[in-house]
Amino acid sequence: MSKENSATLPLAFLLLEVTLINPGSFPRLLARLRPRHWLAIALIFLVFLPFTFRFLADTINGYSHRPFNLWERLLTESRVVVWYLSLLALPLPSRLNFDHETVISTSLFSPPTTILSILFLVLLIAATFKFRHRSPLVTFGVFFFFLNLLIESTIVPLELVFEHRLYLPSVGFFMALVGIVDLLWLRFHDRTGGALEDSRPFWVGLVIIFAVSSLLTTLRNYDWRDAMSLYRDVISKSPNKPRAYANLGVALGKAGRCPEAMPLLEKAISLGTRYDEAYFSAANNLTICVQKTAGSAEAAAKAEELMQHIPPMANQVVLPDFLANQGTIYLQIGNYRSALEKYRVALGTGDRANKGSLLINIADLIKEVYQTTGDGIAIGLDRFKDPKTATIFTLAEMLLDFRDYRSAAQLLAEVDPGSSSAEQAPLVALKKRLLNEQERNRCVAEATDISRDPFFSSNRKNLFFLKLSRLITNHYPPLYFLADRILNHLRARQPDDPFIAAAAIRLQSRRKPRTIDHDYLRENITANPCFAPLLEMEARQLIALNRTDAALNSAQSLLRVYPGTPNWQYWQHYIRQHKNSSLQGDEK
Repeated sequence: MSKENSATLPLAFLLLEVTLINPGSFPRLLARLRPRHWLAIALIFLVFLPFTFRFLADTINGYSHRPFNLWERLLTESRVVVWYLSLLALPLPSRLNFDHETVISTSLFSPPTTILSILFLVLLIAATFKFRHRSPLVTFGVFFFFLNLLIESTIVPLELVFEHRLYLPSVGFFMALVGIVDLLWLRFHDRTGGALEDSRPFWVGLVIIFAVSSLLTTLRNYDWRDAMSLYRDVISKSPNKPRAYANLGVALGKAGRCPEAMPLLEKAISLGTRYDEAYFSAANNLTICVQKTAGSAEAAAKAEELMQHIPPMANQVVLPDFLANQGTIYLQIGNYRSALEKYRVALGTGDRANKGSLLINIADLIKEVYQTTGDGIAIGLDRFKDPKTATIFTLAEMLLDFRDYRSAAQLLAEVDPGSSSAEQAPLVALKKRLLNEQERNRCVAEATDISRDPFFSSNRKNLFFLKLSRLITNHYPPLYFLADRILNHLRARQPDDPFIAAAAIRLQSRRKPRTIDHDYLRENITANPCFAPLLEMEARQLIALNRTDAALNSAQSLLRVYPGTPNWQYWQHYIRQHKNSSLQGDEK
């Protein structure tokens, strides 16, 4: 449960062993290896290598939300690592920055410092390796530095540069520095014939270093005295970074200095990029500042304007807060229907942390509507005379729409299923819908529980072969022929088993993504109507083949069979989007 870069710890132990504890052990080990040992190593490598494929695939997919690709990141990190070394050597306050702005390297020569940085790093590593016997402490320090940047400065799609990534690697840097100083001191001592036994120059130099470092730390601490001074420093050093302006605007807004904050928040929005993570933070706080300075009506108009210009693929972590604030603004100007809609969308986009406060906001909204207007007509709840019943119905319906079955069931627990009163009828219908969806979800859960499948639960050998075929399908492309044979054997023994069908179709899609046996798939869907994974496979395959109408029908069938599918939001959005496209096409 520690930070991810602790994965390098075993390599650090190995580095310690071969450089300081038992130097030369690695060459001796290599000399003792025989062909059979190399064969065993090759087999182990071949077994475990495919497991890295999924990691690499997930890593590459992570770049879809970054303004750089894998190759550009590797090139840029060569410059960043050299800059890290220079920063440790010369940590001047003018070079320190809480949020650095970095030019992305697009090729070896753009910018030219990219190729120079790569050459420098290669020469440094080569020189360190060459002189490893002369100074093992320097060797350990240099390689420890690079080892602890291995995760954050290579292929993982993180942000390009942060100073805090130097904390652990800097240990290696200073160990190497101490080793180099020691070597130089001893060489100088030998040349003078041992005349420098007095260590006063060493201590004087150490005192100077400590004094200068202390002064630089004090100067840098002025930038850290509060959030506003820190982010002003960031803006002065990273003038094109939207997050810097957004963070300073937020800090000023919290301090009640909205007139100063608003231009900065506007600047953050204007600097926004396709992968902007500062947009919603800036938009949310800009809306709050407009409300404080110009009133709720102006704030509502500003929020709607900002919602119309969201950058594609903007980071939506703050979106639920933005929507909730919009709802509160609409509530303050008496636009109850819009307020309820914003709260509803916020409830669907947020997480468990903010769900409770949103439910309270919705309940308070309904209560205010009834107190102000005497009924629920303003928010479409005219069928309820009692605000308590209207609140239960609204909250339960929203929770059910967002597949929070447990919370919806708790709200509807006291509803009498046999009630026929006009007030209770909508609640009874909602409870029936809840029970119906829970029953369909239960049917899918039982159908997809392999321990309930007679063919596999009664024969562990069959289960082993199924899992082996899945392992090969997911990780071992060269052995697809073996997985095919296994599944054909299982299919011959149990033709209609949905688990075998799902594994066979997944293998087909991996081998030839656009050619799968649709008749076989459809037969198994018909024979196993509660086995939702087959329906989802069919829908995704039809999407890949651009068969929109068929994919739309398959997606609708999936949600009917399994309303609680983990991907329900994706399928619901797909259905809504393509239904609207069909309607627009009909109108044309």
